[in-house]
Amino acid sequence: MKIFTCTEAEQNFSALLDIAEESGKVFIKKDNGAIFVIMPEKVKDSPFDIEGIHSDITTEEILSFIREGRER
Repeated sequence: MKIFTCTEAEQNFSALLDIAEESGKVFIKKDNGAIFVIMPEKVKDSPFDIEGIHSDITTEEILSFIREGRER
């Protein structure tokens, strides 16, 4: 568990974020004793988030294939 003072956090913010990313969280302690936590956000990928492909096929051809498949 790494605890930074506010001054240390300001001076080393990039390093603080790197540590939070590696360890899961970093604590920042204010002069009044209050403690705050910085944690990386967990981003969920969409199952529909896929890389596109280049193809010479036209939209009309794709729709034609779909219609043909539905007719079966």
